[in-house]
Amino acid sequence: MAEEFEAPGRGAKVAGVVAAAVVTLGSVGLMVGWGTGAIGGLPTLGGAGATAAGPAACKAPVAEDPPGYPALCAAFNRPDLPVLVGAPTERVSNAHSASSVTTGADGKKAGAPAVEVQIGAVDVRVEDVPGLSLEDYKLFTTPTPTALLGHPALTYSDHTLAVSFALGGSGKSTTGRGGVAHHLAVAKGDKAGGGAYEISIWRQDDQQPDEAALTRIALKVLPTLPGWAAAQ
Repeated sequence: MAEEFEAPGRGAKVAGVVAAAVVTLGSVGLMVGWGTGAIGGLPTLGGAGATAAGPAACKAPVAEDPPGYPALCAAFNRPDLPVLVGAPTERVSNAHSASSVTTGADGKKAGAPAVEVQIGAVDVRVEDVPGLSLEDYKLFTTPTPTALLGHPALTYSDHTLAVSFALGGSGKSTTGRGGVAHHLAVAKGDKAGGGAYEISIWRQDDQQPDEAALTRIALKVLPTLPGWAAAQ
């Protein structure tokens, strides 16, 4: 038996985010959430799961989470999120921090809040990338410029990283190319600089994620996020 998960690849490098992901445990199909924290560069198990009473609430912040995580999760983990991602019959089974903390040359730490939500086989994530210009995305991908809500924006796609952990004491793991992840980054203001929000979507099965869901989510969610400035 093996544990397998998929997480976005190149896009996380700009924000310095280690993506949280969902694990499929062998043939039983049990979906387990990954929470914050990392061992050897990979997320550790945790997260708030769904209960019989309803969908998962946001996982409580831990000491390593940036201060902006609770507000970001509250805004992103909204009741209509399953409809927006194109999975109206599914429910949120995990909502947790995928935040990162980086340490600068001066030793000061800076947090980049991020939230990941699992809805059935669909994973969606929103990242607050403060100080990031949309021009910076050209360093790691070839984005497609666009605009949304009067703000500069861009889209790009990459492949997830599929990791399989062998169970049963062998201790071996394998990595490979996974499915497609779609990303939409939108500047917080009406200029390309000054920070951005990035929304990503990918799946844990062999189906294609709904790229149009990024726009549906952004139109509803972005105006409710901290630091968002309405276009003049």
